[in-house]
Amino acid sequence: MRENLNSGRAFLAVLLPILLGSSAADALAQARGRSLPVEDMVRQADVIGVATVEGATVREESRNGLICTDFRLSFSEVWKGDPGREFTLVKPGGQLANGQKTTVPGHEFVLKPGEPVVVFASPSSLGNHNIIGLRQGLYRLGSGENPQVYRVSEYPLKAGASSSVTLKSLKDEVWRALGRPVESPSAPS
Repeated sequence: MRENLNSGRAFLAVLLPILLGSSAADALAQARGRSLPVEDMVRQADVIGVATVEGATVREESRNGLICTDFRLSFSEVWKGDPGREFTLVKPGGQLANGQKTTVPGHEFVLKPGEPVVVFASPSSLGNHNIIGLRQGLYRLGSGENPQVYRVSEYPLKAGASSSVTLKSLKDEVWRALGRPVESPSAPS
């Protein structure tokens, strides 16, 4: 029985991203607990940057019946691509006003309005964007001038207590993967 449940979860973890536009390889990597390297996420993403969650709407997707949560983001920094004026990041799962709820393994994270995030996203066939690697291409930001960043895949509900990755080091890694020169810190005046 447990094997069937685990097989079912692995199947959902692979099928749902495909329905939403992510690759099967990314889904399998996430289902098996492997982290995607930043270079791979940079290569796959069409939009990368720092954004703020403006709001969230739960809806039923009319084309496949899946309950989804749409997060509206506004970008303060764009590292790759063009998010346009209105950017929607979709997550499978959520709860409708009538109480109907869907929970999808690997997508149990919560984002709150006003929360800053770093997002690696690719277009979805449903007209919005998906997170690269299920949820690996989404980071929470800590506080401070050069905040620590936390992968949502490891911290689904809130930022962690300590991280070896800062916003600057993540940005530098993205810049290197894009073949751009890494920005030098400003000299004090």
